[in-house]
Amino acid sequence: FKISSGTVVTFGRESRCDMVYPPDTPGVSRRQCVISYERGGLLIVDEHSTYGTMVSGYRLQPDTRYELRSGDTITFGNEGYVLE
Repeated sequence: FKISSGTVVTFGRESRCDMVYPPDTPGVSRRQCVISYERGGLLIVDEHSTYGTMVSGYRLQPDTRYELRSGDTITFGNEGYVLE
């Protein structure tokens, strides 16, 4: 998927998320994380997920914005994404 300027994409099992995972998806919280495009770059924030969100092997602290870079891997549960 693509994220353009001003876009916010939420991930989780909650039906209000943009990327909704099935209720029985292991390791994915109701609201897992949010990725947004702001000021010319992509940012990710963990939404106090039970299982944690990882970026390139680093576990994110909840409610803290992290800048994403090309080649970063985003993982939670059994899900994994590579930023291009």
